[in-house]
Parts: sequence; structure tokens; C-alpha cells
Amino acid sequence: MVPTLQDVVLRHLVEHLDEVLDAAGEHLVYVLSARHRAVLFAGAKRKALLGRAVECLVDTNDWSYLDLASTGSELVRVENFAQSVFGSLTRLRAINLAGCVLEGDVFPLLARHCRDLEHLELRDLDKYVSQERYRLHLNQLKAVLPRLEDQGDSSIDSWEDHLSSFEDEEGKLAQLSELVWPDCPKEVEEWVKTHCARTRLLRESRKPTTFQVIHGEVDLSPKDLEDLLDSMGVESLRGEVFSTRRSWNKTGEKMMPWEARAEPGDHPPGLEAAAARLSLKDQIPIAERFRYAYILRRERVLKEYAKEKKRRKRKEVRESGARGATNTLNQWLDEEV
Repeated sequence: MVPTLQDVVLRHLVEHLDEVLDAAGEHLVYVLSARHRAVLFAGAKRKALLGRAVECLVDTNDWSYLDLASTGSELVRVENFAQSVFGSLTRLRAINLAGCVLEGDVFPLLARHCRDLEHLELRDLDKYVSQERYRLHLNQLKAVLPRLEDQGDSSIDSWEDHLSSFEDEEGKLAQLSELVWPDCPKEVEEWVKTHCARTRLLRESRKPTTFQVIHGEVDLSPKDLEDLLDSMGVESLRGEVFSTRRSWNKTGEKMMPWEARAEPGDHPPGLEAAAARLSLKDQIPIAERFRYAYILRRERVLKEYAKEKKRRKRKEVRESGARGATNTLNQWLDEEV
């Protein structure tokens, strides 16, 4: 299949996504369609740029499914953008927060703005926060789940009537039907089964390949995005490329390739070559690359300017009628080169 001009442009944007986000990140939401932003967002996930891409690409209500799951090579801090981004996701139906750092009031924000949320996925909720913050998250999650009060009547009619009574209540995820939480504490699991008849808690994470990422784009599922990136040749920089023994930098937000503590033979079969393909360009800071590009361009422009200056001098001499001096001037200019 011959790629269209649109495909070529998208591939170029994904390949140079770090430069694109730095140079024009705040304008992408205005110049790109929701479908194209979904492609770039999937590319940002592969290139460990989610933290920088969320506010630039997701700040509209076109999204139906949002995958913020940490891949291991990047630690996504949701509180950095939750207040600004979640407020615009009014039609969001599914979100994956597995492995993310949740330090702010994430669940109340979701309940306040994403009233149609049906699927929520969590993992490692207590891994990057204190025990006090973890207990606060559990209490906030319990507060927003569609909870049934014990009224002594367990018939289906009674709890459905009870749910319908607070579907319009502020601060409740009344439509939440699936809570995927592989490492959910046993006591929380029992609490959900007892009090939340509408919500089903799943221990095994199922890949949401059938979810519609953008409203109205029926042919754009997470699997379609992965296939599209594969066809573009976008390399995956997921955490599995490196060893599971890794060190985090001081900010705790992103682990650079040279910070991975990998021993020979630690890589899974077939991924040694992928790790080796990390180019030197990816290790040079963006500011240094721009400085080097400026120096190269300046040298090239100066050479062109010098040639043009000499050409103009020759032309002036010819037009002045000084025929005898032309050869002398040309010889002098050539020697100067």
C-alpha cells in the first residue's frame, strides 16, 4: 500500500516527537484532528514522552479511552496535569492509570468531570507514595464508587432504584462497571463485592483492544494504533527493552537509557538489537542538538554569502567597462578562496 502524504507527515511528527513537543506542543491541539493526536499520543507512549504529551494532545473532550499506564521507562505523575486535563475529558469512558504516581486528588477529579466513566484500571497504587497517601487514595476511591447502602433489601429492584437515585449526584462514578486492579488488597476486594453491586472487580488485566479511543472513530482502537505505529516503523522503547533492575533519576519521572542497570544476557531474546539501535542522537540533549544545527547552518550561510559577494564584485567590474582589470580581479578573488 502506497503511503499518503498524510501518512508521511504523521510518521515524521512521531519520529521527531520530542522536538515537535518542545517547538509547537501548545499549538498541536488546535492544528491536528483528534485522530492524528491519538496517533501521536500512542507514539509518545512508545517513546517514553507521555508526561510531556498529555497536556499538548489530550486537552479536548474527543477522547473515549485514555491509556496512561506506565511502561517502565517513564513514570507518569498524574497530579502534574490532572487538574487541567481531566476537566476537559467530559465524555471519557475508560482510563488506564496502572503504574502511575497518584499524589493529588485524582479520583474525586475523575468523579467530578468524567461522569460517563465505565472502566478504570489501577496497579501499584502504593508503590510510589507514602502509606498515609495510599490510605487517602483508598478512602477517596471508596467515596466515588457507586456504593449501595445497607437498607435490609437485597433484591435487584432495590439496588437498581438506589443507583438511579444518585446517578446525577456530584462526586460519584455512577457508571463505573469495571475496576481492573491486579494487586488489589483483599479487604478492598471484599468491600467492593459487598457494597458495589454494579462494579465488577477484575484481578487480571485484559488488554482493551476493542475500546474506541476517539469518539466517532470506530476503526481506531488501541490495537489499531499499535499496528499503525508498527507499519510506520516506530521503535518501541518500552521498559522490557532493558533489564528489570533499574535505577531512577532524582526527579523520579523518567529513566534514561544509560541509567538502566543491565547485565550482559539480561535482555529478553530478540531485544538486544533493539537496545543497541538507540542512537547517539537520543543521548544528546535537545539544546545541544539545536546549538550544533545552528553552527552548521551559520557556516554554510557564511560560505554562500562569501561566494555571492565575490560574484557581485565580478559583475560590477564587468559592467563598469574595466576590461583590463577583470582578469586581475578574478585572479585575486580565486587566490583568496
